[in-house]
Amino acid sequence: MTARFEDEGFEITETDNGIVGILEFERFKPDLALLDMDMSGKNGVELCSKIRELSRIPFVMFTATTDVEEQAARTGGGVVEVIMCASHVKPSHRY
Repeated sequence: MTARFEDEGFEITETDNGIVGILEFERFKPDLALLDMDMSGKNGVELCSKIRELSRIPFVMFTATTDVEEQAARTGGGVVEVIMCASHVKPSHRY
């Protein structure tokens, strides 16, 4: 996903850790945050709450949970889209 955004001219910073994510947010000062609900250190909800203390930027959340509305509500507002990842979808069986 990063390469695609960079190909379109966007400046990107990324991390797989919510604690480092806060530091990167403070350093990079993005206009939009794309966040995964499942990160080490601080999860997406905790990271959203911390970012919300610092900024009113919008979020796009990625999650494998099926309870999207609850997850979005827990972020403290600002979520413009929740995208459910396919990892929770069980493959159909064909015979």
